[in-house]
Amino acid sequence: MGINLVLAVTDPEWFRQLSRRPDPGEVNFWAPSARNFRALERGELFLFKLRGSPHVIVGGGVFAYASNLPCSLAWQAFGEGNGAQSADEMRERIAGLRRSDRRHLGDFEIGCRILTDAFFFQEAEWIPVPNWPGTTPLKTYNTANPDGRLIWESVFGLSRHEGVSMPNVTERRYALRLVAQRLHQDSFRKAVIAAYNGRCAVSRLAEPDLLDAAHIISDRDERLGQPVVQNGMPLSKLHHAAFDGHLIGVDPDYGLHVAERLLSQKDGPMLEALKKLQGGRIRLPRRLEDRPDRDRLAQRFELFKAAA
Repeated sequence: MGINLVLAVTDPEWFRQLSRRPDPGEVNFWAPSARNFRALERGELFLFKLRGSPHVIVGGGVFAYASNLPCSLAWQAFGEGNGAQSADEMRERIAGLRRSDRRHLGDFEIGCRILTDAFFFQEAEWIPVPNWPGTTPLKTYNTANPDGRLIWESVFGLSRHEGVSMPNVTERRYALRLVAQRLHQDSFRKAVIAAYNGRCAVSRLAEPDLLDAAHIISDRDERLGQPVVQNGMPLSKLHHAAFDGHLIGVDPDYGLHVAERLLSQKDGPMLEALKKLQGGRIRLPRRLEDRPDRDRLAQRFELFKAAA
């Protein structure tokens, strides 16, 4: 049945800045306004077309996930991966696209489409777009159709993935693997930690170098394991290990629980600090939409109870 790929119009300055980086890696393809993005699944191909003519493909990346974030958090999470050299430059450019004065916008939300393995073509390599529909900002193709197949073959003939053998039956598996290799990457960690203002959700520790972004549902779960803020919590390395080992659990109402086998032990101040978590609550992000997803917490809490 093929796989989907998206071709989206991009800001020329975004393209110019990121294409100059020696290893752009992971980037945030932002939209100037917050909006839901459901055109792709994790691991499918997201391609760039410069605004205006000519209608050509100039690069792309592998889609990881999408979310809406305040502009300030997007900058904290992705920095120059936003295609700007500073937060002010990013705000100024987005405000221009929104036809607004940035001084009057506050901390406005933008749409973030996070891409891994970003690549950018030299001008001589730009690929003509078949049947581009005028002024639309985005078009979805599928490799089961002639236009989609032509784009796929043209892009992979030029991109850094050249030489990888991808018969039809393995194309989707290959694309998913590209993203799976990067699910614990820095952007997910930064986005989660930024949502909690740089503090551990359990201990309130405010040292980013000692914090991890813990998945509530493992990234092995393709349905619920996406690297989105609602599937993560910033935890100190101690609390992350305890969470992964089902020694502490979080229920759907954000309550903290400690495994009975820890509560019955007596082994120094570190253990006592963990035992004191029983009956407490995690620290929640200010924004409701960044809070841990209750359905994911419920599923994870069942694992905690089973292990206990």
